[in-house]
Amino acid sequence: MRPVGQKGPDSGPSREVSSIERSLQGLSTDELLARYHELIDRRLTGNLELVESFELGRIESRLNAEDEDGLRQLADYKKQWQRERKELVANIEGLLARLKSTE
Repeated sequence: MRPVGQKGPDSGPSREVSSIERSLQGLSTDELLARYHELIDRRLTGNLELVESFELGRIESRLNAEDEDGLRQLADYKKQWQRERKELVANIEGLLARLKSTE
């Protein structure tokens, strides 16, 4: 018996693997999280089948990738905010300097 997703040497992914990947691509993040929790519950009770274990691994990979994208976006927002703050502070300091020079 071959592991899930293997038909033989150089034969590409099995229909079952392709089907799982297609179905996961069609799920929203909320649906993906719901399926993830369903599979985790099955794993905790010892009722997780080999195909479901494969599916769980794919779901975890996608969720991790989405988390990494979110973290990158947050880092970009933080950098942008810091640039804008620095520019704003410099403008305020310039205005204060002009006000002091007119006194």
